[in-house]
Amino acid sequence: MKIFVISDSHGDFDSLYKIFKKLSTVPDLLIFLGDGIKEIDDISSIFNIPLIAVRGNNDMESNEPLERVEIIQNHRIFITHGHGYKIYKGKELLLSKVKENNCSIALFGHTHVQYLEEFDGITLFNPGAIKYARNGSKRGYGIISIDKEKVNFKHIDINNNLFSKIINFSF
Repeated sequence: MKIFVISDSHGDFDSLYKIFKKLSTVPDLLIFLGDGIKEIDDISSIFNIPLIAVRGNNDMESNEPLERVEIIQNHRIFITHGHGYKIYKGKELLLSKVKENNCSIALFGHTHVQYLEEFDGITLFNPGAIKYARNGSKRGYGIISIDKEKVNFKHIDINNNLFSKIINFSF
């Protein structure tokens, strides 16, 4: 199963459209981590991709939840934008909530910085931002590939021409 994880598009429909238009095959699932729900709804509809979404701190008009737990291919995944967990000050609050929900993967955005790390058997993954990358991070998104019990995480860096650099991680 191939899952695209996208966050913080902040109205940049054009970049999202170019990303998906270039694909030879669309992903099986799209997970959106907030701050740009309108354009991700449009992309999901245009390219006919199932969508799981949460709202971010800039998605005031959205009815999506602030967080959710999804079971995908036997993996419990905690999904949030991240702003409610003081993510800039550390990962402790988020990790506590993920453990409380018996999840092995946490997806979050908000920082606009690509991130991947494992703590006590919990993988934290931030795909970065489609728009307004920060702290030296590149604009980008993430791909999660699940093959039986193996889960692979990739950060895709996009530049203004939307060429990609793939960084692979496996847990």
